[in-house]
Amino acid sequence: MNDITSYFRDYNYAHFDFTKESLEKLHWHEHAPALGATVEDFELPVIDGNEWRLSDCLGAPVVIEFGSFTCPIFCGRIEAMEDLAASFPDATFVIIYVREAHPGEVTPSHDGMEDKIAAATRLQSSEQIQREILLDHVDGSIHRRFGANYNGVFVLDAQARVVLRRRWNEPSDVRRALSAFADGRYPVPSDALSFGTPCDRLPPGEEILNRGGVQALVDFASNAPTGIARMLEASSTRVRQCLEIGLHSS
Repeated sequence: MNDITSYFRDYNYAHFDFTKESLEKLHWHEHAPALGATVEDFELPVIDGNEWRLSDCLGAPVVIEFGSFTCPIFCGRIEAMEDLAASFPDATFVIIYVREAHPGEVTPSHDGMEDKIAAATRLQSSEQIQREILLDHVDGSIHRRFGANYNGVFVLDAQARVVLRRRWNEPSDVRRALSAFADGRYPVPSDALSFGTPCDRLPPGEEILNRGGVQALVDFASNAPTGIARMLEASSTRVRQCLEIGLHSS
């Protein structure tokens, strides 16, 4: 059994681990649909109980974003992505709800579909999301087919071919692709691994504490890269105190 196979046996992990980053990047490189590739048809349940199928949306661009309630990067993009969905009504926008990025005592990892539905419902109501939220299978089968990153985004053309893929969503890139389609032009293919522009919402430490809990914050701090560690050191008194208490009790 290789390292990636072993890693995904614990797809709905209870504790986030920065040391898995290299495996996650490798999986993205090996499995995320390539630019120009036609995405195979798939079907998932919608949070409202209906079914969604990719082939039903062909004939116009499709924007597929992945996320969860405990992913601060995804949550920081919600407002911009909702604005995009309103600005480009001819395109189909969906969120595929995946595993919790930073599970903890506030929002645990998913033991079954009921847990995923509850977390996705909480996300929808707390953020007033208008885009359709699809529920991936508990084992993350669709998420893994698309590279399994926490907040990946793909823009597909009217024939389901990939014209943009980003390991981390950047709404301005999505806007450029959709604007080209709206102007009758084919977008310049775009592929990126890097983080996008920082958002104006709460810092990641605050978001993780609020949405995942103290344990989620402790897991985030453990084995964190230098930049993340420095960011946490400069966080609010509340975050630093919770982190200190959590580290001492773990």
